[in-house]
Order: sequence, then C-alpha cells, then structure tokens
Amino acid sequence: MGNQSVRYFAVRAGTAAIGTKAVGFQCLALYLAHGVPMDSPLHQNPVDVAIVGAGFSGTMAAIHLLRQTDHRITVGLVERTSQFARGLAYRTRDATHRLNVPAAKMGAFPDDIGGFYRWLQSRPQRLRAVGVPILHPNTFAPRMLFGEYLEDLLAEAETVTSRLQKIAAEAVDLVPLLNGSFRIEFSAAPPLIADQVVLALGNFPPGDPSLKNRAFHQSDRYLVDPWSDETRCKLSEPGDVLVLGSGLTALDLLLSLSHSKPSGTIHVLSRRGQSKLTHRLLILIICPLRFGCCVA
Repeated sequence: MGNQSVRYFAVRAGTAAIGTKAVGFQCLALYLAHGVPMDSPLHQNPVDVAIVGAGFSGTMAAIHLLRQTDHRITVGLVERTSQFARGLAYRTRDATHRLNVPAAKMGAFPDDIGGFYRWLQSRPQRLRAVGVPILHPNTFAPRMLFGEYLEDLLAEAETVTSRLQKIAAEAVDLVPLLNGSFRIEFSAAPPLIADQVVLALGNFPPGDPSLKNRAFHQSDRYLVDPWSDETRCKLSEPGDVLVLGSGLTALDLLLSLSHSKPSGTIHVLSRRGQSKLTHRLLILIICPLRFGCCVA
C-alpha cells in the first residue's frame, strides 16, 4: 500500500488563508505522510471541516468559514468544556481580568475593528454590573465581556445557517482514513468524520521549571496550572505565595488574589526584573496586597 498524504491545520490568532479562501486567522498547514491509514466506520454526521477547540481562534475560524464559503460547506465545532467561544482567556468570571487592548481596537474582524466597542455601547447595564460605569474608546474592558461578544457572534452565525454542528465532547484521537478524510475519536461521544480538521487547541499548562531537586515537582505546594479554580482557591489560603514569572498570567493571579487572599505576602520572581503592571487602574486594584518582586 503506497503512502498517502494527509493534512491538518493548527490555528493561532492572526490573518491567513485556507486554500484560496481568505480568513481572519493565521493557520499553519502541516503535511504528514501516513503509511497505513485505517478504515472508516460509517458515521451519520460527517462534516467538511471539523474544528477542535472553540476558543477565540476556533470560534472565529468557524464563523469565517460559514461567512466566506459556499452554502454547501458544513462545519463541526468541537469543545470539551461545553463553553463555546470562551477559551481560556475569556472564560474568566473575574471582572478585574482586563483586556490589554483598548475596547475600540479589540474587534473580532479585521475589517470591523469597532464591532466590539459598538457591542459594548449597546449594553450600559452590563458594563455597570462589571464595574465599568463610563465607557470610552480607551477603556480596558473586562475580558469576560469579550467572551460574551464572541458568544453572540457565534449565536448569530447559527441563526443564519444550519451548516454549523456544535459538539460538546473531548477529542482524544485523530485518525487518517483511506479516502483522505479523518475520523475524530471522542472520550464519551460517537466519532466524527471530517474532510479537513483544524486544531485550535489553545494554551497548555506551562512546563516544569528546571531544578536540581526535581522532587519539588511532586510537592502538593507546587501548583502547575495557574488558570485552574483549584489553584486559585489554594493560593487564597493564609500564607505566603511565590509566583514564578511576572507576565500577564501572574497579573491575573495578583488581581484575583487581591480580593480573595486575606493575609500573606506574594513574591513575584522575574528573570529580567520586568513587570506588566503598567495600567494605572490595575495598579490601584493590586496596591492593597503586600507583594515583592525579585530578580533571578
């Protein structure tokens, strides 16, 4: 049996193209040679394009495909958390977690940058509910609001077409088939057949720091996932905290702990002595906490 070329796409935010169709995201086409494709079982819900991951990149990939392709193209959008359009960044429910781009420049479409700002203008009550009494173009809005905006865009796409199939399940395997299509296996759902697959997998937990004593990585005091509710709950307990890194993830932790941690000193370790605390509003929120910054 000869080799068969198969392909899939890995997605990051930006601008690029699939085939001859321009879309509002960046994709990296990876070509693999697979020598022994597996036979495909019959599947009652095949799609032309399956997108694994429904954060910003996956959601916008689906919306662009539905907008810019002909009416015969079907799209399957897979999300393991069942929170479509949110992703890691916009799934937060903490109103102190802000966008790092002004609202008037945070559009979802390159040809309509002001779309998010107009969406905000039409929701003054929602803005006041999350602590934004006055909206202006330079407002750094809570990230959760951008997640709600993406949810609305996806819902709008669903109302104008029946070509979108949303699948709330965890994809565990991607199998190339003899005819050039793919079978996506799920942990607790029937498989899905797709002609092409977009991998929009988002961010993974950071790797372990390189230490002489690697037993530290097994300690229950070493918290590897800074985005989990369990981590933030444990950090809120009395006692000091050491945060490795001073980027935007560290900023999120400081903002969350500013209203959940009653005592203790937070130490932030930076290899270069740099900090992302640049917006005055955010600094005022964090100031009640005692925290230090060290250079390693």
